Amino acid sequence: MEEMKITVLDNACIFRDGKFHYGHLIIAGKYIEKVGSGSFENDSGSSEEMEYHDLNGKMILPGFANTHTHSPMVVFRGLEDFAPLSKWLRKVLKREAKLNSDSVYWFTLLAQMEMASKGITTFGDMYFHLDSMAKAVNEFGMKALLTRGLVDMDGNGRNRLMENLRELSLSGDRVRIGLGPHAPYTCSKEYLEEISNIAKSEGVKVMIHLLESPEEREDYTLRDLVETGIFETDLIGVHLVQVDEDDLRILKDYDVGIALCPVSNAKLWNGFPPVDRMMNMGLKLSVGTDGAASNNSLDVWKEFNYMALVARIVNEKFDVYALFSESFENGARILGFEDTGKIEEGYRADLTIVDSGKVSYFPNVPDRLISHILFSGNSGDVFATMVDGVWIYYDGNFPTVDENEIKRNALKEFERLEGWV
Repeated sequence: MEEMKITVLDNACIFRDGKFHYGHLIIAGKYIEKVGSGSFENDSGSSEEMEYHDLNGKMILPGFANTHTHSPMVVFRGLEDFAPLSKWLRKVLKREAKLNSDSVYWFTLLAQMEMASKGITTFGDMYFHLDSMAKAVNEFGMKALLTRGLVDMDGNGRNRLMENLRELSLSGDRVRIGLGPHAPYTCSKEYLEEISNIAKSEGVKVMIHLLESPEEREDYTLRDLVETGIFETDLIGVHLVQVDEDDLRILKDYDVGIALCPVSNAKLWNGFPPVDRMMNMGLKLSVGTDGAASNNSLDVWKEFNYMALVARIVNEKFDVYALFSESFENGARILGFEDTGKIEEGYRADLTIVDSGKVSYFPNVPDRLISHILFSGNSGDVFATMVDGVWIYYDGNFPTVDENEIKRNALKEFERLEGWV
């Protein structure tokens, strides 16, 4: 029988239960075996192979979750900056029609490189060619909930839904497959009802954009959607910028998981979500970036910083420290990964290592480190990212993939899309 790999992460400042503590981690295979205080002492007499890392001057956090994105859209980064949502969407849809399974595969790998370098271990996605996306996720080593974007306004909704149903077989240990009705303005009520019935029957998650723009506020409320059964599914609601008190009560009553994407909302002229009311009501909040076409990065750190600062301008009084602390576990659970998002014995070893020895983290004392992460640090300080005990990013390198091959093929696909070849 093959011996289980033991990894020791020593002499680090560990984020646990909302606070930082100095200590070490022992990881056995995919799981955290021990969260220890002080330095590691190998007094077990074990003959098992041990990989040792002295992380003096570094922090260990749970892996960040990016709970909503469209990862292949990295190819559309900078395509239509500062256009309102409707104009931006028309431009992007024309380009998307040229994507194929190969381009989705390479762009998903490229997006994972970006996310891993920023400490993200798990992401939620809505797109198409889920077979190519699942292949890319399995090869790279991240965790993902992948949902097929579903619309029926063009009369092709049935084919998309049948494709999504076939793709449910792609689910595995690190990949979950769900249903992704795009939005109430692109899906009829009958279509949403059919999707809801299937989701409940199959026991899969549903991801949908809701009340993102002021225009949507004029067209529907969440109350209008209750009869479709969509809230009776295991639902992830994305954006929810233009919500009123009745909408918030519905979200609470149905225990909807929420993915906030504040930077994208600002860039598309859509406003700022009522985070303080959401937190006061005890809603399950997480943070996503949306796609790189509308953000333009896949950087969750930036989302927290933006929210914390803009809240002061729009008179939102929520506790950003609490939102940050809760986002790790909330994000993992919203995406369907129950045994991660927390540094605890028995949890998956999905971790982010941050170089807090940089001068921007001085004074490097535990009770100020969350402040430093939010206001003086940035995602460029990520030293390493681990998923299931495996390094997917380490000191500028991507151990599980060939970085140059991904960049080379992604560039070829970009040139094909733009008609340059």
